[in-house]
Amino acid sequence: MIAGYAVKTVLFALFAGLVVIITIAFVDSTWRAGGRSASAYAWHTDDIKVMLGRGEKRDGRLLLQLDSTGRAVVEVPGMDAELGYLPLLHLVLEDGAAADSMMVIWRTMQEAGQLRHTRIPGPPASSLWISMANQAAWRGRATSVSIAFLGAPDGRVILESITLLPPTVPNRLRAFLSSWTDFIPWQQGSINRHPGVRQQDAGPYPAPLVAALFLASASAYCLFLLVSRGGRRCDTGVIAALFLSCWLILDLAWQARLLQQLGVSMQSFAGKTGDEKRLSSDDRELYRFIMDVKARIDVKGSRIFVSSGDDYGGMRGAYYLYPENVYWQRYRDNLPGGEHIASGDFIVLLRPALPRFDSASRTLMMEGRKGIQVERILASETGELYRVL
Repeated sequence: MIAGYAVKTVLFALFAGLVVIITIAFVDSTWRAGGRSASAYAWHTDDIKVMLGRGEKRDGRLLLQLDSTGRAVVEVPGMDAELGYLPLLHLVLEDGAAADSMMVIWRTMQEAGQLRHTRIPGPPASSLWISMANQAAWRGRATSVSIAFLGAPDGRVILESITLLPPTVPNRLRAFLSSWTDFIPWQQGSINRHPGVRQQDAGPYPAPLVAALFLASASAYCLFLLVSRGGRRCDTGVIAALFLSCWLILDLAWQARLLQQLGVSMQSFAGKTGDEKRLSSDDRELYRFIMDVKARIDVKGSRIFVSSGDDYGGMRGAYYLYPENVYWQRYRDNLPGGEHIASGDFIVLLRPALPRFDSASRTLMMEGRKGIQVERILASETGELYRVL
């Protein structure tokens, strides 16, 4: 009997907390609208123009083929409406697996010469909601709105419709659920942070929202005790159950994403050797270049200086060169002065690199420093290898 009462109390408190949060969302939506209403704008395949890549319209769908560089862009015509009142973008796709990420690109009358854009990470879901509310430049009357799909060369995306919507409570709830449940494979920055949403610049984020749910539920429970008759005392077990329930909401969402990521990782790396795994990763071009570099350094124990304008690329390049005698310095000029570099040393430049090679004089030029006489041994789109003369 007592246990049944406690369960009902916990469920009631959670429901009351959820009602409070939805009410706040409704008030916030009304405030964002500024007392004005905006109608949704929907474009189907007949209205969508292919700007890059190849498109074929068939049975109410747009079959979009990415070009040889892995890009395709579609554009919808401008609309007579204020973008600030239409902060939600909804895409319906039959197949978006070929796209690794997307970009929203727009131009407004107020900034006719300025092209704005924002990147949307991860492959798009079949029903993709994008929030533009935190984009400061998403204001004014749009002259064009474009969607760029970025992915595998010659990949195919099947698009059905694009819609711009006002921030009503139902629309915001749909966007919120989409952001929470859409799965995105781990990115480079996933080792440092996990926002729990598709767009890192657009909440609400799971942790603070669930914390707000706990506080609202606990407050509802305390209010229930105050107004109820019979002089019931606060049951710490109910508070603990509320906390545990909210914690489980966060943890179950995290475990679900881990299981999805496990499937992706198994598909990419299961049964492969160490070299094969690296050649299947995002670093495959860098790793392939570093293996070519190692094959061309014929003197064991030679000093290898690594230089790159990209901190991550330089760091990973130096890591793959170990256990060779590697010099790599973060956050500063990557190469030391010429007086510290001797004949027989090797220099690896990873793009984008600051030093510039003058082929006529066979000199590696560095701004504000004396050039270094070198011989170029290897050159590719990823980087270059030089031997100091």
